[in-house]
Amino acid sequence: MTIDDIRKRYEASGQGHLLKFWETLSQDDKAKLLSQLDALDIERVNRIYSKAISSETAEVDPADSIEPLPTGASESVSDLKKNAEWRQTGLEAIARGEVGVLLMAGGQGTRLGSSAPKGCYDIGLPSHKSLFQYQAERIAHLQTLAELEAKRPVGSVVIPWYIMTSGPTRHETEEFFKKNSYFGLDSINVILFEQGGGVVSANWYMLRGPRNSALPDYGREGDTRDSFSGRRSTGWKWRALCRHSVVVFVCGTYSNGPVRSGQTKDPLHSCVLRG
Repeated sequence: MTIDDIRKRYEASGQGHLLKFWETLSQDDKAKLLSQLDALDIERVNRIYSKAISSETAEVDPADSIEPLPTGASESVSDLKKNAEWRQTGLEAIARGEVGVLLMAGGQGTRLGSSAPKGCYDIGLPSHKSLFQYQAERIAHLQTLAELEAKRPVGSVVIPWYIMTSGPTRHETEEFFKKNSYFGLDSINVILFEQGGGVVSANWYMLRGPRNSALPDYGREGDTRDSFSGRRSTGWKWRALCRHSVVVFVCGTYSNGPVRSGQTKDPLHSCVLRG
């Protein structure tokens, strides 16, 4: 698509300001910006924004008010029999290659006093392990458990690990994994990608990044479907979504079990009580 086509499309969508510095850019920067704008579904961004704003101004139906979860919508891990069933079902799914992990890791540790990616940060464990190392070792352990349960050869079970980074964190995250030899995981199964999606202000304007970028360095943990398209033909049927937390088991088999056993088709959320 040419710059004239892009300009016409974005001006029609009310986002022509994204091309404000076009004439000042080098040829390489122009190519980068044009590629971003061509790939971004600006019409969809506007539709989502309009829907979000209209829902804020709409009258709330009392029938849609928040209520406690219905009976049967939650389970406790204190039931040892169910735990054993869920664990077995979850490990079987892992052994069949039906499970993958998506980690939201686009943020920096600024609240922790560090500009490094949060996953690289020493959070004060006695072992001084980073969150990335803690989660990588958890995934490796689950692969081994699934191999033992299914009597599979060593190295035959894989849990692909997709790690969503951001502009400021991607390079440092990649270098951290390389420096630490991917914490024993096969690098081909650790896929790092950069979060995308536009950020829209309260008055409907998309926020720009640097002059050669349509996207700011920060962003929402947006649509990652394209990152998984290559896995659909390999038998990967669902994924475990997680964020940085040392108290939550990555890809816990207790969560996998109810989904794979057909007990529920809805996404599950594992909760940990905070003191």
